[in-house]
Amino acid sequence: MVAKLSETEKQVIFKEDTKKTVAILLHEFVEPSVQTQHRTFDTSHALSKSLLKSSGFKSVMKEFLREDKYLDTLSHQRCMHQFRYVMTPRRGYGSGSVTRQFGKAIYEHFKLAFAPNLAQLFLGSYLVDIEELPDGMAKVTIENETSRNSLFLHIPSKTQKPNIFGSVYQKFTLIIRLSDYS
Repeated sequence: MVAKLSETEKQVIFKEDTKKTVAILLHEFVEPSVQTQHRTFDTSHALSKSLLKSSGFKSVMKEFLREDKYLDTLSHQRCMHQFRYVMTPRRGYGSGSVTRQFGKAIYEHFKLAFAPNLAQLFLGSYLVDIEELPDGMAKVTIENETSRNSLFLHIPSKTQKPNIFGSVYQKFTLIIRLSDYS
């Protein structure tokens, strides 16, 4: 039924229903005629609300609020750029070696088994920027691409992969209250 939905109908669903949002994104992912679909979400979207409750997002916020390396001593505000939340280890992306990422990924999958969250499960790993705002708020930007590389766990490109999937790029721009995560 997803193929029959208009863009306006999809936008209504994105606001109201996490499961149906993921179904739409998965449909767009497996649709080979669409090479890359760009989707943006803000704090009012169902998928965003689910993500903000996930154990993975909470661990990112704990890191952001705990570590002094994110504190700008001049402005006394915190800022995090291109931090990679790890669900799947990958070379060339922060968070240390693939071996260290693998341990972190196992831990995150274990937490997800006991506190399932559809948004976190769908997104997997993602890049996040956080900028502290006045009055105890923060702007969070999360970027993620669901592609055939995601499906094949980023196994090196020399491995044969069927070229039957598109890509869905998701960008979340969220305004949150920091005290919700301290």
